[in-house]
Amino acid sequence: MYPFSDKKRITHQEYQQNVYYDEFPSSRSLDSRWSDSGESQESIASSSSSTAPFRPTFSARIIEKTVKKKILNLGLCLICEVDATGINYGVKTCEGCKKFFHRNHPNSLKLRCKKRNKTKCAINPTNRTECQACRFQKCLDYGMTMDKPVDDVLKMTREQKILFMKLAHWIIEVHMRECVLTETGLEKFGESEMIKIAHDMHPVDRRFDAWTIIIPEMNREISSIISFVRDTRLLEDCQNPPEVLKTTMFQAFCLRVARGLSPKGWMFSDGRTLDSECLELIFGDDLTRDLVKLSNLIKLNFVTDEDLGMMIAQVVVHPRNGFKDLEFHYENVFNAFRVKMRKREHEKAMMTAISEILEHLEKIDKIFKATTCRWMRDQLADEDLPQLFREIFQENIDPNANPVDADLEKLKL
Repeated sequence: MYPFSDKKRITHQEYQQNVYYDEFPSSRSLDSRWSDSGESQESIASSSSSTAPFRPTFSARIIEKTVKKKILNLGLCLICEVDATGINYGVKTCEGCKKFFHRNHPNSLKLRCKKRNKTKCAINPTNRTECQACRFQKCLDYGMTMDKPVDDVLKMTREQKILFMKLAHWIIEVHMRECVLTETGLEKFGESEMIKIAHDMHPVDRRFDAWTIIIPEMNREISSIISFVRDTRLLEDCQNPPEVLKTTMFQAFCLRVARGLSPKGWMFSDGRTLDSECLELIFGDDLTRDLVKLSNLIKLNFVTDEDLGMMIAQVVVHPRNGFKDLEFHYENVFNAFRVKMRKREHEKAMMTAISEILEHLEKIDKIFKATTCRWMRDQLADEDLPQLFREIFQENIDPNANPVDADLEKLKL
């Protein structure tokens, strides 16, 4: 283990006095941040024509009282067992499997099982991208065919559509209030100051220095995401909101900062840019490339800031992480997203692209938790970290998992 030297600890503590730590004190815990009253909900503009403020809810209990008909529940995709979005090529599937089948159908004969198993590989939410051959074969086994049309449009009552649009507007408005790294926000910064680390240091010391720089920015974003989730009431009636936030935080964080990522590095919310070499010191080569790829996918597919707000909400309430009490929360967020997207050109193509982006985000999250997150717990002392940051990224790690060695070569840095 390579603990911070006294000099680095002093530097780190001085860095904590910047604007981020003044606004989001390092002594604040997750529970205290979550229990804050925050900005009054009534102060956020309502999309309703009524003078009464719109009171959002994402729980099944309130939704059932609000609409006359039960929201259409398609259940799980028959191929990979995530939430289905419609009947695609004759089978109930998610957006990812629909696009996968369409993309691989012309070259299906070239697909080979990597494990060469005598029995088919299991296809589930955690490994659906590992074996294309077995995934495609499962599509065929369930009867998917190009001869059958794609019909993924959910039928809703007019009352349901109005409610879902209100929920979408609510999420977007809170997101735009909290997020700094928007398209408009980035344009205001102009030429960015580049943050670099001296090369005449031991590689381990350089990595610690890089963490010293990035922790305050990550802590600020974490606190802001908590405010977003709290103020939107996304986790209303959830049994354990802090645990949900710990599990989903890095995915939400990646979406929040994605616009600031590029091959040059990561632009912070104050306009400075941490250069790409520093990012590689922190996350490693592979994870850094995947993070930049995420940013590129968002830009190339014309994903808007409003879309990112809805995607963050979708990630936070996804029940795949074992939080079964979020099933209706996810259904409501997903339907709100679909209703909003129907006003967009090329709606189906956009939803497919967003589904693929979220798949890539899952991959990033797995790599982060298996490598960087483990390294943080093993190498960064508790006194060097803000309490909120520590609770989110360190106290939610399986202590029985294999630790990541601090040797930079073994970490592929």
